[in-house]
Amino acid sequence: MDWAVEAIPDADHLYKRVHRVHITRNGIEPSAFKNLPKESEYMSVDWAKYSTAQETRAREGKPGLNAVVQLTTGEVRAVPGQGVQHLPTEGNRSHSGVTGKKTNRVQMALSRICTVVIPLEQNFQEAESLNL
Repeated sequence: MDWAVEAIPDADHLYKRVHRVHITRNGIEPSAFKNLPKESEYMSVDWAKYSTAQETRAREGKPGLNAVVQLTTGEVRAVPGQGVQHLPTEGNRSHSGVTGKKTNRVQMALSRICTVVIPLEQNFQEAESLNL
């Protein structure tokens, strides 16, 4: 199905999966915020208008390895060089992108404005602390 591209209001939220390798006891590492694949022009996120945090997490093959963070669109746009676009795909109406190069400074800014809405599952946190 073809979804219409819509403007995402500044007050709306975005969800992003964060793999456990980017989560420490101190929080979300700035390295979690990058354009993937490297050549991509954006970082994938889901628009909360069409997705829940749980749905965002479930899109990954091993959801238990991921936490989900929430970003506010206007705060993302306030980071120099960053934009937000709705980029729906056939299977995901909520798919969107945070556009712009993810320099170290941008990654740090995004890590500071995110809020964890689904933490890493306890059993995966324990495995990490045991280096499993």
